[in-house]
This record gives sequence, C-alpha cells and structure tokens, in this order.
Amino acid sequence: MAANPPEGALLDYYLKEKASSPIQLEIFDSEGKLVRRFASDEVLRKTNPNDVPIQVEWIRDPKPLLTDAGMHRFVWDLRYALPKGVRRSFWGPAGPMAGPGNYTVKLTANGKSSTQPLTIKLDPRVKTPQDALARQFSLASKQRSKIGGSLSGVAAGR
Repeated sequence: MAANPPEGALLDYYLKEKASSPIQLEIFDSEGKLVRRFASDEVLRKTNPNDVPIQVEWIRDPKPLLTDAGMHRFVWDLRYALPKGVRRSFWGPAGPMAGPGNYTVKLTANGKSSTQPLTIKLDPRVKTPQDALARQFSLASKQRSKIGGSLSGVAAGR
C-alpha cells in the first residue's frame, strides 16, 4: 500500500519569515474571475472514520495553508468553490472541476502579494472534445448555482 500522488495542482510557496497574520491563496481564471480562495485561518473539518465505507487512509482531508517560515506545498484539488454555506464532505457536493486553460495563482502574506501563472492541461488519456468539456462545466456551474440558491431560500424562510 503505497501513498497515491497528490490529486490536483501542486502549489509551492516560500515564506521568508513566519506570517504575522493569516495568509491567503487565490486562484483566478484567464478572465480574472476568482475560482477559489484559501486562507490559513480557515476552519477545516476532518472526516469522521465512522461516516465512510472505505479505509480512512484513502481519504485526503483538506490541509491548511502553513504560515511558518520556509518552503511549503499546497495542493489545489482543481475545483471551483462551492456556494457559501455549503460544506463539502466525503460524499459531496464538490464545486465544478476547472478545465484546461490558463489561471493565475496569487499568494498574499505579511501584506505582500505575489502572482504566478498556472496552466492546467487535459490528461492525455482523456479524449473528450473541448466543446463537451465546456458543456460539462456549464452544467456543473448551473448545479452549483442551484445548490446556492436553494440554501438562500432556506435561510430566508422560503
């Protein structure tokens, strides 16, 4: 039983000194729209081993952004954010998968921001045409909006 490689984009960052306040990592699409935001002060939930029918060793709970001085690695699961108020669990839901293309990663720490380009390439084993991937993303985005809309209706007492 060997460890599987990380699932997603590996984002390495270096902090010269320990962060004096929470750090933030943001991913933007090619049009500059926010895809996902992570913060070092986010409260991350661990999977309850009693809630899953598989070996808990196979589950990768989200890892925090580290704020200590030194080199760090963060793995973005290539998913867009879920609507506010929706929590991801082992069973779902999950935000739409980011498609092949150009993205920008922005790290903000100690009052300074740094950006780097990120290119997502299609797995060469996948033979799905680009227009079908675009339709799949569109449908997943509509579902995401409906989940968010149904929650706001519940919150408003509808």
